[in-house]
Amino acid sequence: MLSKKIMLGVSGLLAGLLFTTGCARREPAPPTSCVPRIVEPASLQQMRYPTARDWLAGPERSAAFQPTASGRPESALYGSVRTVQLGRRWVASFHEGVDIAPLHRDRLGRPCDTIHAVAEGRVAYLNRLAGQSSYGKYVVLVHASSVGELYTLYAHLAHITPTLQTGQT
Repeated sequence: MLSKKIMLGVSGLLAGLLFTTGCARREPAPPTSCVPRIVEPASLQQMRYPTARDWLAGPERSAAFQPTASGRPESALYGSVRTVQLGRRWVASFHEGVDIAPLHRDRLGRPCDTIHAVAEGRVAYLNRLAGQSSYGKYVVLVHASSVGELYTLYAHLAHITPTLQTGQT
């Protein structure tokens, strides 16, 4: 009998809680504002070109980039740096980088431009051995930004300064 009274008491308590906490009709809350926060872009003074080619966005920009198979930077083959064999066919292999043509070459035709960071940052990773990556020798930098951390990758380098170390700013 006591257990029956407890069950009825619990049922009555639940009914009372439901009635007082949510069974009554409520007007819907007005929608909250979901306007995205506007982030100011970095000023051009904070960014710099990675090479002596400072006209990458100018009218003569097509000469600044490595040529593509089609000759058009907007082509599907833009960024193609190698080909792969599929059966008897050779097809272009795409990558998501921008290949900046060297401004200067040595007498053997090898690029010899100095590469600079596009913005202040910290060295996140170094790969000094070309055979350990499809990027060859490369450096990854991390940059502070108003939208979070941004990473830049400097790949296919001929040389990395020996004193450059991970964590260096």
